[in-house]
Amino acid sequence: MPMESSESVAAVARQIADAARQVGVTRARARQIANLVLPAPAIQEAILVGELRLIERQFRNVVPLVNWDEQRNRVDHLSSPAAFG
Repeated sequence: MPMESSESVAAVARQIADAARQVGVTRARARQIANLVLPAPAIQEAILVGELRLIERQFRNVVPLVNWDEQRNRVDHLSSPAAFG
């Protein structure tokens, strides 16, 4: 996966900040929402078809992981009964 230039990262940050102002949420909250598109396709599909149920707070611990295998491992841990114990 190619590294993003600092200019493109800054441009995305500006877009998120602009969107946050337009809808009346904080930049942090807008970033959390924007990050919801980052999970591996298999995780997205499992959520969409109802095979995986996580609350958003749990899900936020998955999306920062860039590696999709690491994301799946985290989801497996979070969705196990012991994770809610």
